Amino acid sequence: MPDPERPAWTGLAASALDGFPDAVILLEAVRDPDGAVVDARVLDVNAVCATDLRTTREALLDRTITAAVPFADQVLEHVTLALGSDEPLVVDNVMVENVYDHFRMMLDVRGVRVGDDSVLLTWRDVTAYADLLDAAVMAEHRQRLLAENASDIVLLRGTSGITTWVSPSVSALLGWTVDDIEGTDLLDIVHPDDRAGVVAMRSRVLTGERPGSLLTRFLCRDGHDRWMTCVSVPIEEDGRVVGATVGLRDVDEQVRAQQKAELSEQRYRLLAENASDVVGLRDRVGRVQWISPSVESLLGWDPDAIVGSDLMDLVDPDDRAIASEARALVNSGAGEQRLIARFRRGDGSYRWMTVVSRPLLGDDGTTTGAVVGLRDVHDLVVAQHAAQESETRYRLLAEHSSDVIFLSNDSTDLVWVSPSARDTLGWEAAQLVGRRAVEFIHEDELESLRTNVARSTQCGTSIRVRYRWLRPEGGYRWVEAVGRPFVDESTGEQRRVVQLRDVHEQVLAEAELSRRARYDELTHLLSRGEILRRLGDRLADRRSRTGSVAILYCDLDGLKGINDNLGHAAGDRLIQESAERIRGCVRADDLVGHRRELDEMADGPDEQDLVGRLGGDEILVLLDGITDVGHVVAIADKLVGAVSQPIDLLDEDGAVVGSTTTTVSVGIALAVEGDVTDSLVARADQAMFVAKSEGGGSVVVG
Repeated sequence: MPDPERPAWTGLAASALDGFPDAVILLEAVRDPDGAVVDARVLDVNAVCATDLRTTREALLDRTITAAVPFADQVLEHVTLALGSDEPLVVDNVMVENVYDHFRMMLDVRGVRVGDDSVLLTWRDVTAYADLLDAAVMAEHRQRLLAENASDIVLLRGTSGITTWVSPSVSALLGWTVDDIEGTDLLDIVHPDDRAGVVAMRSRVLTGERPGSLLTRFLCRDGHDRWMTCVSVPIEEDGRVVGATVGLRDVDEQVRAQQKAELSEQRYRLLAENASDVVGLRDRVGRVQWISPSVESLLGWDPDAIVGSDLMDLVDPDDRAIASEARALVNSGAGEQRLIARFRRGDGSYRWMTVVSRPLLGDDGTTTGAVVGLRDVHDLVVAQHAAQESETRYRLLAEHSSDVIFLSNDSTDLVWVSPSARDTLGWEAAQLVGRRAVEFIHEDELESLRTNVARSTQCGTSIRVRYRWLRPEGGYRWVEAVGRPFVDESTGEQRRVVQLRDVHEQVLAEAELSRRARYDELTHLLSRGEILRRLGDRLADRRSRTGSVAILYCDLDGLKGINDNLGHAAGDRLIQESAERIRGCVRADDLVGHRRELDEMADGPDEQDLVGRLGGDEILVLLDGITDVGHVVAIADKLVGAVSQPIDLLDEDGAVVGSTTTTVSVGIALAVEGDVTDSLVARADQAMFVAKSEGGGSVVVG
């Protein structure tokens, strides 16, 4: 039997799941007579899931998803898929539209079958942030707001929720700097208990509504909170909402004074109205001789109806054995007895009560009866029972998640790790527990991670970061971690729940896409965008460098004839070989950024230099530190001679189909004061056309 005197214990796992950064929902399939899944019943949810669905956990329990979940069809599809497979369900980029007051969300969904007919689903909001605010509109708003709201805090935010501008008054009122707030979500400094209201207001503003003011607590930099009225007004452009103006006014003193007055009033009212626990007198056989009037308010019985009856008649039949035993002990002189039992109310329902029985002694010292006290502990006992059930359920949720979940303390010691660590990280959970997480994280990511964790702990918000995790066999794999701090209710200790997901292949793919954007696939020279970007950087940086910048605009002569007569494979071979010869003629000292800049996990060309392909048969050479134009001409003459040497042509199968010679026309342009990329390239391009008009194979200085 639970001890009502002990505070309710929700369990470590329950605390963790309530602080879990992703939505978690446990569902039981509802089938039609043919066995097809037609709905699903909610067995349990965590706090994040309830918040996402704009409701409470209590409102969701035991309801079907078609009645409780706005995107029920999609959830039901995932439930059916999970039940039909022994493998975890992994579905990324699920778009949920026209729900939550016209919110548009992108979700990563994970699911796993739990038992024969239950499914554990988790989802993560991965909606990409997009700043849709027009800069000119925002500038106009800033000027007006600064003039009209000098003493208040004024913010501008985009539709994604990211703050694009904040008035300097944020420092005086909350202690945060402008740099602390700009570029972050305002929710990060909203008191956790008030965030749901701010989210609801934000949703309404996105539809163009002006929802009025909201009384909200905001977190100060020193850890305290301040009451402020929050007013959000949509910013519309061309009939669409592109952001919002948010005004914050300090009302902390007024609110706290009102709260103090209300608390004082409550205290006096409680002193005047509080009824005592039920107290009664019984004889040895159990007949009630007297009972306090509070029995009516506590159990719904008229005191006169109880006097003369046996209290045992009100005890739940399942609890009468222990109640009878306690009565016998009191009658035997064993002293005070305590127990917990359910008592029937006047309406037929039952409530948990603590029962304290003390013996009444006669003149001869024998027990003549007992004083019986009853105290209502129904809510506490129910909560304890629910906590015990939730402990089992939450641990089941964590242990069956396809992601790795671990708990750590302030020292980043791993105090619990889910079994999925074996499949995702290569480590057994027992190998990780008791060790520090920093032992497994690549040193290049440690400093950034520590900064983010410190900020998360200070603000009580979740973070999402990527870092490399050490494998048992050596080497690292990229993981994405979502972590959130929470307080362990059983110990009061600050802890952190972290969810890890393997994103190694995704990171490799992103690195490869980045490499392809920087390099030309055919020639392995810098791409058009990359060479022009670097040229622009060199032009902007000339004041701090010695010498000038020069470019060589190279165009192969006769490529069309090669393509027409021998095919495009032969033409590509001509471009590749010519590009390699041009690169070989460039001075080693001219190689811009001659170093490896590639991601460690992606293959690519060995060097990033100053030779880039503009497109087709056009190649650009960038020379820096030029003090003598004659030297530039000498390099151009050198590459003209190199390209003119015979080149073996290959077909699509790599066989030699012939040999040819070609020439290259080169236009030279030296940068002058005021030159930008477009002007310098245009002069070189014009010089190249002059060279080509002379018959090809020429060099012209523009």
